[in-house]
Amino acid sequence: MSVKILKLVTGEDVIARVEVAEDVYTIEKGFRLGITQQGLMMAPLCPFSKDNILTISEDKIVFITDPDSEIETEYKNQTSDIITASGPTIALA
Repeated sequence: MSVKILKLVTGEDVIARVEVAEDVYTIEKGFRLGITQQGLMMAPLCPFSKDNILTISEDKIVFITDPDSEIETEYKNQTSDIITASGPTIALA
């Protein structure tokens, strides 16, 4: 699965790990994207679902594109169980 941004017919922008099979898109760990005064906002697409994997039919998608590298990095940081350093670090013994 690769990270993509989907524009839905509802007007929502969604970032997620996406896999395509025929006319169905399987998305994992989907987040709605938005802009606030503080900057980029990411909110879970379906926060009350017990599963992180959803399917969306192709006719519900306006377009799909690759995210900007900074947005993709932030998405991966938000959805990963691994904490990554944002820059060089110094370890003191």
